[in-house]
Amino acid sequence: RCWAYSDSYNDIPLLSLVGHPVAINPDARLRRHARDNNWPVYDFRAGRRAATFGLKVATACGAVYGLWKG
Repeated sequence: RCWAYSDSYNDIPLLSLVGHPVAINPDARLRRHARDNNWPVYDFRAGRRAATFGLKVATACGAVYGLWKG
């Protein structure tokens, strides 16, 4: 009835001992192991990556516009 959450392959021994292991923002090896063992995998980083990319594009466009108008 216990739950454990981890993002690291190093925690597989702990995750294997509980009834509800969950991989959160896992490294590549933990993601592979979790999928092979039908453990839930949640990655909350994708939204942050998209937002960061959007900010970089907006900054670059602003700089180009400023150079063009300036």
